[in-house]
Amino acid sequence: MSFKNINQIICVGASITDSPWWTWKDYLQIESKLKVINLAVKGCGNEFMINNLILNKNKLNDKTLVIVMFTNIDKFDWFVEKDKFIELQEEKHKPINFSNQNGFWCTGSWFPKDKKIFKDIFYSEDYFVVKTIQQILILEQLKKIYNFQLILTFDSPIWTYTEQEINHITTDIKKYNKNENLLLESCLSKIWKNLLDKKYIKISNKSLIGYCIKNQIPWQNETHGAHPSPISHYKWYKDILSPEVKKYISIDETLCYEDKLQSMEKIWQKKY
Repeated sequence: MSFKNINQIICVGASITDSPWWTWKDYLQIESKLKVINLAVKGCGNEFMINNLILNKNKLNDKTLVIVMFTNIDKFDWFVEKDKFIELQEEKHKPINFSNQNGFWCTGSWFPKDKKIFKDIFYSEDYFVVKTIQQILILEQLKKIYNFQLILTFDSPIWTYTEQEINHITTDIKKYNKNENLLLESCLSKIWKNLLDKKYIKISNKSLIGYCIKNQIPWQNETHGAHPSPISHYKWYKDILSPEVKKYISIDETLCYEDKLQSMEKIWQKKY
């Protein structure tokens, strides 16, 4: 496909994609000079991302580039409806409406009472790895159905670390050293991973936080936790994402962000 055919970009992700400072999606919008539709939602998991993309299927066509940044396997989303949907309107994190009677309850790495009970009794890393693999396969199928162009990337090494682990990793990464892709080696996961394209398995150093860890670039602080800085996003965008994007669209690489980057960095470093 000629990149002259692409006239819009859809960005999908969680809070790392949609932060108070510039993230990769902002650099992409500036350099591509195209309409960028932001479907990123704070606190969401991969299941919500896919359902939200389907909900916005009217925006998908052969002139669309969809860039998805998947997140960790332990950020699970609940679909709630009717009485439960109404009850959860009193929660700190309200369900994200799909209609006026139902929606997805996305709480990120925070587990309120109901989710904590489920997590303690029923949660299985192996099963949720499989669910994430299934979401990737659904995403690939959606690409075939709606004929859009797709770039799938990851906010962290999701086959190696859960969100709970990422949130507790300090700058001394050696304390949390694990075998790469360990989460893909359990009973069910070993079966399902054979259905994945290899480019979706070898992601550790290409994921945003994985890239930052490898290159010793700041990606966390006391205020914002595991949310990479705007400069970190920029470096990852230039080294990892931009080469993939250029397969589909032309981008202006002559732009200079030095002053703006420094002002954005102050937002990230500010303590509340």
